Amino acid sequence: MSEALRTEGVCFSYDSKQVVESMDLNVTRGEIVGVIGKNGSGKTTLLRLIAGWLKPGAGEVSLFGRSLDGMNSNGRAKALALLSQSAEFTMDTSVFELVLLGRAPYLGRFQEPERADLEMVRWAMEMTDTRAFSLKPVSSLSAGERQRVMISRVLAQGTPILLLDEPTSYLDIAHQRMVMDNIAWLRKERGTTVLLVSHDVNLTSHYTDRVLLMADGRKVAWGPGLEVLTKNNLKDTYGVDLVIEERQGKKIILEWEDGETRVPWDQ
Repeated sequence: MSEALRTEGVCFSYDSKQVVESMDLNVTRGEIVGVIGKNGSGKTTLLRLIAGWLKPGAGEVSLFGRSLDGMNSNGRAKALALLSQSAEFTMDTSVFELVLLGRAPYLGRFQEPERADLEMVRWAMEMTDTRAFSLKPVSSLSAGERQRVMISRVLAQGTPILLLDEPTSYLDIAHQRMVMDNIAWLRKERGTTVLLVSHDVNLTSHYTDRVLLMADGRKVAWGPGLEVLTKNNLKDTYGVDLVIEERQGKKIILEWEDGETRVPWDQ
């Protein structure tokens, strides 16, 4: 399969602190890649570098064989969409207006949205079960509802690459399943390429083709989940002993061990 994105020797520092170090990745079209690691390991910074929100101190990012440096902001916005944990919006904006912002790369200045734009917005809201409150102000929504609206905005952008930073945050179990199943559908039906940052190792194992395990800005392990999500890798990264089983070709974390006590993973 052809390549969707590549990072070569990408580095980034905040002041004197190295946050991403010599990151080499190649992601094929239609692949779902999970990115996991402790807080502060550089996962979010990596997504922002790939999106062009940050400029690498060294190295290069390319999309579909074209250097990110050679693309303007509108070109990048048509190639990829980033779901950020720190997205900003006007609190009195309606849900529909916020999702419609996803169509901005396709509209000229002061241009009214066309029928195709409105249909894309409605489709995105149906995918996230948010059409029922499309006219409500975003400020009136719960955290989980707001998260689904932000996912709708990203989907409405209609890009071949999605960069998703903790997409299941604040969501109940049913909506977590809905969002992840929709991501899998987009990959299957539209060939969408997805980079997914998550702290949920089970979801990452179940839905992704390959996994990137990061620590201190570096690539610790990279490959199929069965190879990356091992007891030793996860203990070295997170500092806890995990009980891991393989079911139907996927790794399932059942519980973690604390001395003689085993505690369910979901508590």
